[in-house]
Amino acid sequence: MQDRSEVTVTGKKMYKQKGTGNARHGDKSVPQWRGGGKVFGPKPRSHAIDLPKKVRALGLKMALSSKHQDGQLVTKGPSRTEIRQQPKDEQAKNEVPKQ
Repeated sequence: MQDRSEVTVTGKKMYKQKGTGNARHGDKSVPQWRGGGKVFGPKPRSHAIDLPKKVRALGLKMALSSKHQDGQLVTKGPSRTEIRQQPKDEQAKNEVPKQ
């Protein structure tokens, strides 16, 4: 489907403005003439919906928490709660020898 700018016709005025007895016309690319272009034809475009980053992150969070509640979530390695059983300053204090 071609619009007026894509049709291969001349842009020259069809005939002079006055003195012919006919109606005024410009070029032949207008839709009322045979071979003219479509006025508002279909144009390919993306119909994708953009979501805000926070909404996308919330969706992922909800999906993962739902899987976790159903027992379908498999993790690899220790979790954050297993790693941080006691605060870091207490770990450092225990590692330093007493004098």
